Order: sequence, then C-alpha cells, then structure tokens
Amino acid sequence: PKRATGKESVRFSIDIAPVFIEKCLGCHGGGDRPSARFDMADFSKLMRGGENGPAIMPGKPAESLLIKKLEGTGGGDRMPRNQKPLKPEVIAKIKTWIKEGARIDEGSFVLDIRQVVAVATAKRQSAQEVSQGRETLAANHWKLSLPGVEHDRHSSKNFLVLGTLDEEVLTGIAREAETWLSRIQSLLRKNQSDPVVKGRITLFAISRRYDYGEFGTM
Repeated sequence: PKRATGKESVRFSIDIAPVFIEKCLGCHGGGDRPSARFDMADFSKLMRGGENGPAIMPGKPAESLLIKKLEGTGGGDRMPRNQKPLKPEVIAKIKTWIKEGARIDEGSFVLDIRQVVAVATAKRQSAQEVSQGRETLAANHWKLSLPGVEHDRHSSKNFLVLGTLDEEVLTGIAREAETWLSRIQSLLRKNQSDPVVKGRITLFAISRRYDYGEFGTM
C-alpha cells in the first residue's frame, strides 16, 4: 500500500471507498469469513487481496481482478453479487484510481475504511454540518442501544448531551464539560475562539448501569 501524492484526479476516501462500503463490505467487510478471503475492511487488507491473489494491480486496471469481476469478465459471478452492476462511470473512476497507482489519501493503511470516509467527509464539511451529522448518528446509536427508552437533551456551544437524567442535570453536565474544554484549550495554548474539535461533541448520560453497559456494547 502507498500514500497518495496529491496529484491524483481520483481520491480513495471520497470517490472510491464509499462505493466499496455500500456495495462490497456486506460480503468482504472483515467478518469471520469474508467471501473468497478477500477482506476490504481496511486499505492494507484491500491491497493484499484474497484467495485468488491480489485483486488490484496498481497502474494496471485491465489486469486487476477487481475490475474484471466488476465488469463480469473475471469468471464466476459478476460483482457485486446479487446486486445491479456498477454504473460504467463508477467503474471508470475505479479504473482511473488504479491507473494512478491505487493509493490512499486519508487515514492509515489499517484504519477501517468507514472511518477513512467519515474523517474525509468531516474535513470537507462546516462545523454546523458535522454537528448535524453527529446528532443524527447519536439518535441512531440511542435507538439501537435503548429502543423505546425516552431521553432528554441539552445543547451548549460545544456539546450535545443526551440522557435519561433530568434536563437540569444534563444542563449541568454540559456546563461542566464547557469548563473542562476551556481548561484543555489553555493547556493546548489554543485561542478561546478556536475550536478544540470541529462540531459539537456528543455526551451520553445514562442513569442505569445496565443500560450504560448495553449502550457501550452496541
């Protein structure tokens, strides 16, 4: 695996990885037995390939098994299996990425590609957009972990607090968090007007120990 030079026209984190996440990770996402032992969960594993050898030949899209499988010329089922074939323009982008060296532009070689995409997306967004995304994610986490359990919420300048505690308590937690964030800014010698983290940080305040454990596990 190699890092991008910055001169590439196609970026892995923005143009390629989202396609792999949506269309490929269901079968090749790092489970106990990824199909054909081809694990695409991180960049290093992606470039290593599977039981049929490397799926990607940097600089050589026509020789890459990944392209052959996407175009239905690699033997066996056309990929993605049991889905509509990728649009020609999407395959063309993947070909260009391989032709330009099949390099990663964001994150480390062993970082989950879902996190690679999340970081790259957040860098392109405004602080408000990042906050909105985190709020949606927090709601989904809550629904998955504690379905049917009502919660209150409180927003401050830098924090979104969700929890089963009284709203007054949640407000106090946010106030305390703002105080500590200010101290951290001082330790980092950051100007008080410069954010420590882009977008609001989500805090969860859960009253029952069992629920907290369940939430953490999910």
